[in-house]
Amino acid sequence: MPIHCGDSPCITKRKLSEDGTFAKEWSRVLPRIQDKLLDSVVYLYPSEVSADNAEKIGGSGFIMGVWSRVQNTVHLYVVTNQHVVRNKDGSPNCQVVRMTSRDNPKVIRSIPDKDWITPTVDDLAISYIGTQSISLEEDLAFISSDSAVKEENRSDYFVGADCFMLGRFISRDGRQRNTPTARFGNISMLPIEPIIEEDGNLTSAFLVETRSQSGFSGSPVFVYRERGIIQPHPNSNLRRGSIALPYPVQEQFTYNLLGVDRAHVPNVGRVRQITDNGQLTDEDHQSVSGGGVELGSGMLFVVPAWKLTELLNREDVRKIRV
Repeated sequence: MPIHCGDSPCITKRKLSEDGTFAKEWSRVLPRIQDKLLDSVVYLYPSEVSADNAEKIGGSGFIMGVWSRVQNTVHLYVVTNQHVVRNKDGSPNCQVVRMTSRDNPKVIRSIPDKDWITPTVDDLAISYIGTQSISLEEDLAFISSDSAVKEENRSDYFVGADCFMLGRFISRDGRQRNTPTARFGNISMLPIEPIIEEDGNLTSAFLVETRSQSGFSGSPVFVYRERGIIQPHPNSNLRRGSIALPYPVQEQFTYNLLGVDRAHVPNVGRVRQITDNGQLTDEDHQSVSGGGVELGSGMLFVVPAWKLTELLNREDVRKIRV
């Protein structure tokens, strides 16, 4: 099921237009991102020391909750990319997780390599970290697996849909606690045609144009839309004669997990020679002939959320959830 901004509705001011109707004061409205979503983001490091010191290395991830058959209980998983937790040769990479709990802003947990579960193709990795009871004061915040978009529900995602991503901006990630940043953008291409990986495997991915850069691998990506407008009933003291005074209107949003950020599309530019008057020529710069420079394309690959759902429902994964 989708996540709602219900308890903390997204607010935008509206003012009275010339024809007497309420018009948006701002041309674009963004949802309020709940604290529990921010707290569900985890950072991954190669060692407990690097995690404790918040070294500028590693990747991002998040905690996902799968509802248990036992009432008021949820199974928790750490979710990230396979390339974050393992190197190309299969050796361990960043397998130490730094989380935020209700009572401790910096919880560090080392997860053995054998406890990471990865699919054959998609760049995903999950690790089971136990259960917790559902209460008003949960120890670990999580993203519900019910919020993951389904491949058949095309109304939940489409080209142009608004998105945001939560992850680790490595130069401002927080030393005493995880302080993830939000990056915003839109779906640019749907995962209709498989992408050929370097190893020759075919995989599916959304293309999302976002105001971001590399370093957010493993971050959750959400797609959101306006759910409706709640216009409070005006009291008698809000009217003076026949003229209605402006008053706040609450706009509520629904957001679903679109998928997991796995890579940014590289955009390589030539280093060209420049003339004395500042004009670029068509010749390579003499110092770096044949070289190039990587530019931020703002386009990222996102593993579809239904691939994560498939992994969570794999038989060897499900049998852990007794």
